[in-house]
Amino acid sequence: MVRFFTFRRTRMLQLVSAVAVGFIFGAITVTLNLGHQVDRLILEKENLSNQLASLEKELAQIEENLAKRRALAINSIEAHITFPKDTFSKYEGSSFQIEIEKKVVAMLQPLNGKEINKLEHELIPQIVEGRRITVDNREFLLRVRTVIVSQQLIIYVLAEPVKATKNTSSF
Repeated sequence: MVRFFTFRRTRMLQLVSAVAVGFIFGAITVTLNLGHQVDRLILEKENLSNQLASLEKELAQIEENLAKRRALAINSIEAHITFPKDTFSKYEGSSFQIEIEKKVVAMLQPLNGKEINKLEHELIPQIVEGRRITVDNREFLLRVRTVIVSQQLIIYVLAEPVKATKNTSSF
């Protein structure tokens, strides 16, 4: 006599539910892994687009300088932002860093194209020093660490998060 596998209804439901639970756990695992990769790729894309925009501006400025044949001038502005140690997570820090870099470069943008010999170099750090800027509802105090002036203006800035002061008055 040949016996075939026979399943009772309860056994069949157990097998189907085990496969469904395995499928759900697998889907959750894949989603979590892909989520981290997507976050990393979004930050990388934004950083690369900022670099591309900066390089395009630099190229346009260089072409303009070559066409005018004038003295050495600032062709590009580059900002390097750091935070006090252990202030933010890697993702949060990268996000704040990108936004603060954009704002610092925007502050220094009027210097782009200016002749280096005619600049008042002592005043450049004062443009950024002590400034308070807000990014994603967080306030930062900017401290200039180093400024390098050549055809590329490079500024190193420490962005210190400002503690929110509680307003105790009630209305």
